[in-house]
Amino acid sequence: MNWQSVITSIGGPLLNTIGTVVAGPMGGRIAETAGQMIAEALGVEPTPQAVANAPRDQIETAVQAVVSDPARMAAIAAVIGEETKREAARLADVQDARRTMTDMQRQGAAIAWAPVLVSTIIFVIWGGLLVAVVGKPLQFSDAQWQIVNIAFGSASGLAVQVANYWLGSSNGSRTKDGMIEQALAATRGGK
Repeated sequence: MNWQSVITSIGGPLLNTIGTVVAGPMGGRIAETAGQMIAEALGVEPTPQAVANAPRDQIETAVQAVVSDPARMAAIAAVIGEETKREAARLADVQDARRTMTDMQRQGAAIAWAPVLVSTIIFVIWGGLLVAVVGKPLQFSDAQWQIVNIAFGSASGLAVQVANYWLGSSNGSRTKDGMIEQALAATRGGK
């Protein structure tokens, strides 16, 4: 049990305010902050288990106390702001890496072919394992099948990463950024 699952299970006005970011990659610290405030309002130990084990009506009262307290909501907004900045820095780093790769390609640097080469190798390995698993042209012992299946699972994960590298997730990032901005506006009272 963690703070994210507890905050999500509580629901109500707090989740309406911060829920869009609690479920995402930045949610851990935000949920922890809100959860500790709820624990304080409940008068219980600041752990996910203690809050989750409290009676539902007391939890709802504690959530109302947190939501109606401008200082607590400002503290949550501050954490959301910090996490947003941290995520923006991470995304800027990814963008910088892509920009560096583009610059190397323009200059004709040999290293610019590394992603193409690695991607090709991964897809060739994945394709070969796919044929081995689905087509079953080869005869394997049970122990060998286990190894092939594990290798296929690992190669499938790498193939997904390659697809994400080449296709990106810009639309997902834009959607997430919009949700973060909405959550920040809601915690600041729409300002």
